[in-house]
Amino acid sequence: SNEVSPYFYVYAKLALLRYAVSGEEGGGVPASGHAAGGLLGVSLYTPRLVELTMPRRRVDMQADLGTLPASAGGGVPHLYLQQLPCSWGSLFLPRPWLLFRAYMQARLEGAPGPLVPRSASNGWSTSWKKFMIELSHLSGGVFLYPSFPNQSSLSTNHLEKGEHIGGKKNKLTHRPIDFTVPLLLNLSDLRQLWPPQPLDALPVRDLFTRPTRGSE
Repeated sequence: SNEVSPYFYVYAKLALLRYAVSGEEGGGVPASGHAAGGLLGVSLYTPRLVELTMPRRRVDMQADLGTLPASAGGGVPHLYLQQLPCSWGSLFLPRPWLLFRAYMQARLEGAPGPLVPRSASNGWSTSWKKFMIELSHLSGGVFLYPSFPNQSSLSTNHLEKGEHIGGKKNKLTHRPIDFTVPLLLNLSDLRQLWPPQPLDALPVRDLFTRPTRGSE
C-alpha cells in the first residue's frame, strides 16, 4: 500500500492549478514543442529505479539534475518532466484521463498497440500502466515529478505482497531500498517548488530516465 505525505494535497492542488487550469494540460495529441503531448498527470513519487530496462538500474534524480548547466545559478531543479507514468501516487489530469480510458478499453477489446522500443513493459500482460506507457510513447505526453534529496516524495510504497509484488508470476526482486522512499515532512521543502516554472522550462526525461533532445 501507499502512504502519503501530510502535504500531498497541497502539492497536487497547486500543480493542478498551475499546469491544468493555466492551459498546459495535454490532450495526448502529438505536437511540436518541448513536451509534445503536454502534461498528462502529476506524480507524488520520485523513483529510485528504472523499471523499463533489463537489468533494472538505480537512478538518483537530484544527482542527475544537478549536472545541468542552469543548476549552477539556481540550484538543483525540484520539478522535472518524464514520459513514465507513476502507479504509486499520481494525479491524472481530466482530459488525458478520458483519452486513456478510451485507449485502454480499445486495447482490452483487442486493438493492436505499439511496440515501445527496448521497453520491458512490452512483456507485461495485466498492468494498466503498460497501456499508459504506450499512450505517453505515442503522444509524447509527460508527467510532472518532484525531486528532492534522497528521493523524498509526497508518497511512498511499503511493498506489501500483492498481484505484482511477491506474486507467483513475478520473478523480479523488490527491495525496500529501491522502492520505499522517505516522505516529505517539512513544509519549507515544499515551498522550494513555488513559484513553479512553465512546462517548457523544466528538464525532460524519457521513459528510461534519459534526457530528451533539446531538454537541457
